[in-house]
Amino acid sequence: MAPGWLWDNKVKFMEILLSREFVESCKAGEKIFDGINLQYAEVSNCKFRDVTIKNSKLFFVTFRGCDFTNAKFINCEIFYGSFYGGNFENAVFDRCNLEFTAIDGSTLKNTKMPRSRLTWFAIVNAPVGNVDLSTSTLFKFFTDYRQLTQRDIDEAMLFLGPIVD
Repeated sequence: MAPGWLWDNKVKFMEILLSREFVESCKAGEKIFDGINLQYAEVSNCKFRDVTIKNSKLFFVTFRGCDFTNAKFINCEIFYGSFYGGNFENAVFDRCNLEFTAIDGSTLKNTKMPRSRLTWFAIVNAPVGNVDLSTSTLFKFFTDYRQLTQRDIDEAMLFLGPIVD
């Protein structure tokens, strides 16, 4: 295998990107990212307007204050993702699997999540009514962190413990 690529269980290669490479590519005008693997990254105050990320994996990635206006996530897996204080006007998450992920304090307007699976997912401090979730599957969906019970936390830790180790 070539350096910078990961063999995926779908028998295709995924390009491993560092957060700075991802940000630099966006700043250089790249708009389509297909088959990327972005892990353990923190990105702040960047513009991802009109960017499409498809057939990709984002694992333990945090975005703070980023602009995702008109962005599209298509057929992506986002595990333990965090989106804080961003803008998701006209953003789309189509056929995505979002697990242990939160959108917190963000602008949501005409945001769509069609045919996605949201597991242990939260939209908090934001107008969840502005998000079309009508064709998605929700399991452990929260709109306020106070909705989490001790049982929920224990159950999540049982699942996350081996992954974090």
